[in-house]
Amino acid sequence: MVECWLPYGDTEVSVSVPVRRLTATAEPGEGRVVEDLDCEVLRSLEKPVHAEPLRDLVKPGMRVAVAVDPGLSGAVWEAAHILVSRMLELGLEAHNITVIVGRRFDEPTVRPSGPPKPFPQGVEVVHHDPAATPFKRVGVTSLGTPVEVCRRFLEADLRVSVGEVRPSPSAGYVGGRSVILSLSSFETLRANMLLMLDRMAKPGLLDGNPVHEDMVEASMMASLDASLNLALDEGCRPIAVSFGEPNHSFLECVRVVEKRAFVEVGSRAGVVVASPGGAPWDSFLYRSLDALMNVEEAAKRGGAIVLVAECRGGVGIRGFVELLSMEPRALRSEMRRKFIPGAWKAVALSRILSRRPVIVSSALPIGTLSRMGLKPAYTAQDGLKKAFEEVGETSVIVFPHASYTVVRRGA
Repeated sequence: MVECWLPYGDTEVSVSVPVRRLTATAEPGEGRVVEDLDCEVLRSLEKPVHAEPLRDLVKPGMRVAVAVDPGLSGAVWEAAHILVSRMLELGLEAHNITVIVGRRFDEPTVRPSGPPKPFPQGVEVVHHDPAATPFKRVGVTSLGTPVEVCRRFLEADLRVSVGEVRPSPSAGYVGGRSVILSLSSFETLRANMLLMLDRMAKPGLLDGNPVHEDMVEASMMASLDASLNLALDEGCRPIAVSFGEPNHSFLECVRVVEKRAFVEVGSRAGVVVASPGGAPWDSFLYRSLDALMNVEEAAKRGGAIVLVAECRGGVGIRGFVELLSMEPRALRSEMRRKFIPGAWKAVALSRILSRRPVIVSSALPIGTLSRMGLKPAYTAQDGLKKAFEEVGETSVIVFPHASYTVVRRGA
């Protein structure tokens, strides 16, 4: 037996796999971690990508809006503080700076916590609410998405975003252009999320991905002037910082993440055992499903997936369990009519379950998992046992950081 350790919340659990059955333990690549974030952010502000340095962008008396997508890492808030402090050093008055806390575009009903420490006195911090914030429509993308963005952001003289870059199961990668969706209306989110059901909406894919292309158009229509992007590793630690023109600075971080997140597998396995990567990746089920979608490509058709995720926060999206009781075609029809939180992931999960069993070891009630069509397991080991009962004792690939993994099929 080979003992494989998997992150689970704030701890780890193990699963023992027969030696002859273990094809691979697929881990992210190695790389440096940013040791001095203050230094890296200031360097990027002075040497931007395809843009003027911050000192040339900032003019006395101008109103500045800083859009922050809090994401999963506290490093985003730290970077936002460094950015605002630098703006004040360059002569901006505090009362002319507004920090707008966005909602994660894929979790818009989950209100993020505010900054862990206050910004300098006079800097206003406001929380975006897609149900109540005043919006302005600035156009419609070529894919039909009405772009309705927080009016306060649009009315600023300089518009800057701060966010993290990491794999996304639908947009290719989170970051850069996606921050605009965190400041958008439910109508904008509804239209963009319909694109997440497209067959080209995949993890790690940007070329031809309609979700990505739609976001790029939306950010251009919203006149996003510059972005401060932080590339993250599987531990939510910054591994690169880039400031500048929104799309170019985003792509610079994507190239760093690709080297770490891309994992090559020689052939598909009969059983895939996946952990999102522990907290915060597995804080609740809705977020943990990213891991499932990221590594489904590694499982044979008719094979099984074992998801090992603590989910201490529960399901995460109100009404998500009920969505899975709807017929996918009917749910798609409802999605075209109105915004439904979590609907695109419910459709995606239904599609996965139509192809293979998914066994889940978590802290969620057995009844809750069963109602969603997921097969509960008491432990990771029990999950592997049940997978073998479903599909036979077959090949196994283990992904300890599946939410940060992009599967690339080998030759």
